Amino acid sequence: MAEPPKAATKMPPRSPSQELQDLSNLTFLLYRRNKNQHRRSHWWKHFNIFRRQLSSLCSKLPPSGKSPAATIPIKFGKQGRSVVDSWAQRYVAQWYASFSQIISESRFVGVALTILAIFARVCTLVGVSEKLADDALAIASTIPVNLTEPKDGDARDDGDDLGMVVERTAVSLHGKNVAEKPVSVEALEANTRAEDNKDTKSIKKKKKRTKSAIDDLFDF
Repeated sequence: MAEPPKAATKMPPRSPSQELQDLSNLTFLLYRRNKNQHRRSHWWKHFNIFRRQLSSLCSKLPPSGKSPAATIPIKFGKQGRSVVDSWAQRYVAQWYASFSQIISESRFVGVALTILAIFARVCTLVGVSEKLADDALAIASTIPVNLTEPKDGDARDDGDDLGMVVERTAVSLHGKNVAEKPVSVEALEANTRAEDNKDTKSIKKKKKRTKSAIDDLFDF
């Protein structure tokens, strides 16, 4: 009688320290494989700095017996914490901007996504992501937020643009104000029509007064 298949043995979960070391080894393999092709690229310099910094940080990992297996972020000693702080202050923003530029080169999307995935996981393991989030919350807490109702006379933003009241004054032909009181639109239109009628009548009178030699001949 055939024996039932044995259940596959599960590998024990890796500790954060082991995972960080594996990511450092993977970064070195990417560096060695792509060095000849990308060493003249602008982002390659930042990737090389990230690789060396990660390797140096791995040398400062605490012994496995002193750090809990499932502790994230990793609890570094004094030297390791200083390295993590320098990452958050100086390098992380430059590395992210540089690695994101690789995606614009459609031929190297695979390399770009691999580097960004390693970079994001490393930042989570060493505590840079948590530190940046705490700094952002601390900065946001210092910004005052006014939740009180505006007083009478203060500008209010109700979502509707009510516009601005504009007053019109009658202006003479010489550019001097005739009246300082507001003039209605109907009055202005009536004045305009009256002036147009005067101009039309004066033109007709001029045409009647002007006669040519032919008009005199036939006594028009």
